[in-house]
Amino acid sequence: MGKKYADKAQFILIYIKEAHASDEWPLDYLNDSMDVSFKKPRVLEERMSLAKQFIDRFDIKLPVYVDDIKDTMAKEYSATPERLYVIRDGKISYKGGPGPMCYDLDELESHLQEL
Repeated sequence: MGKKYADKAQFILIYIKEAHASDEWPLDYLNDSMDVSFKKPRVLEERMSLAKQFIDRFDIKLPVYVDDIKDTMAKEYSATPERLYVIRDGKISYKGGPGPMCYDLDELESHLQEL
């Protein structure tokens, strides 16, 4: 979708808190099977290290920003565990449901087509 709408939007990823940190709210069956079992970062450097591992492991091509350790972006945008937004002219023009279960990529694409 990023390539298809590159002329209409800049796609970025903001790496926020670990959704299922092993010392907070683990989903052992999922984390272990995907080899993504991590403790909750306590300092920004730890979160940045996890973001780097994520980028490298999943070959992320988008620009990636890392939320601060106080989870400012996650709280401000109700982004936990993940959420899709379109921001246009400094204002939110689209807010998807909380992911991964309640957002709709077809709805997002329709919104991008309207831009």
